[in-house]
Amino acid sequence: VNGTSVPASPSAGQVLTATGPTAATWQAPAGSYAATVVVAAPSGVAATDTTNIQTAINTAQTAGGGTVLLREGTYLISSTKTLGTNICLRGQGKNATTLQATTALGAVSMLLANTGQNNIVIRSLKIDMNFAARGTKTIPSGGADVQIGPNTSAFNFMEDVVFTNPTSG
Repeated sequence: VNGTSVPASPSAGQVLTATGPTAATWQAPAGSYAATVVVAAPSGVAATDTTNIQTAINTAQTAGGGTVLLREGTYLISSTKTLGTNICLRGQGKNATTLQATTALGAVSMLLANTGQNNIVIRSLKIDMNFAARGTKTIPSGGADVQIGPNTSAFNFMEDVVFTNPTSG
C-alpha cells in the first residue's frame, strides 16, 4: 500500500499499524475503544437486566472502552449503572430501546459517570425516569437521573435520545 509492504491476513480484531516508513504489521488496537458488547434482550426482570447491562459496561471498560449495544425492548433498571471512559451506551432508537427505572431505584441516579471519566456517549434510546413508580416527585440525589461527575469531559447525548416521565405529578 503506497510503497508499504503489507503482511498476510490479520487475525480477528487486528488493525494494520505502521511500524516504520515502509513497514506495517497487524496488531491489536492499542488504546482504542473498538470493543462492541451486545447486551442480552430485556428479560422483564429488573435484577437480570440491571446486571446484564453493568456486566457489558464493565467488559467494554476492561477492553479499553467500546460500544454497549442494547437490543430492542424495555430494560428494567433497579440500581445505578456506572459508565466509564470511552463508553458508548447505544440502543436501537428512542422508539425501540428503553431504560426504565423501577421502584427499587428510588431516589438515586440511573446512569452515573464518576469524576474524571471521559468520552462517554449515550445514543438512540429512551430513558424513562418513571418517578411516579419510584414514589418521588424530586430528582434523584446528586441532581439527575444521568449524573456527570466533576472533571468529566466529552459526555454526549447523540442521535435519538429522549427522557420521559420526569415527575409523578
